[in-house]
Amino acid sequence: MFEQIKSQTTDLAKALNTIAINGAYDASRSLSKWLHKGVHLHTEGFERINLEDVCQGPEMVEPVVGLHMLLTGHLHGHTLLVLTLPVARELVDTMMGKPIGTTQELDEMARSCLEETANIVSNAFANSWAKWLNIDSELRPPQLHMDYLEVILQAMLIDQAMVSDEICLARTEFHLDEKRMDWEYYLLPTQESLHLLEESIG
Repeated sequence: MFEQIKSQTTDLAKALNTIAINGAYDASRSLSKWLHKGVHLHTEGFERINLEDVCQGPEMVEPVVGLHMLLTGHLHGHTLLVLTLPVARELVDTMMGKPIGTTQELDEMARSCLEETANIVSNAFANSWAKWLNIDSELRPPQLHMDYLEVILQAMLIDQAMVSDEICLARTEFHLDEKRMDWEYYLLPTQESLHLLEESIG
């Protein structure tokens, strides 16, 4: 019995890694077309981590930019793209062809750029998950939040915490014209959606 559970856990981890890697590849292609620049996203895959551990990293010291999208359709849950404020400003400058350091405040145009980035990235990862399961997925428009990560997550996860104490986190390297910018991408499927994935590899 132990070996069977261990095998299922390993298979699920492999499936999550494949979903993340395929999502990063698709997001790279879509962002490259949108920005007309060389874009490469790299991730080692999704990690399943405890909710309590998420809010204990260095991100807790300073406010972050969080781009939240609600996952609907046959898949349910949340997606969250997290950037530090300096990375968000630098990303906007690079996307708009401005000298680095130009953007100080995230005005409407800057927010629009970040929201479209989140839209492309989240759709790529959600579609990768949906393709694996051969089902449909939909994402609501992104909402941008500037606050401490713990505050953003608490607002999202009131219902999520009731059914699961784990989330899926992909630590992603983002290269734009070979310049590296780090962000974190969270996919928070409901327990039912995780069960769909478990059944598909069972």
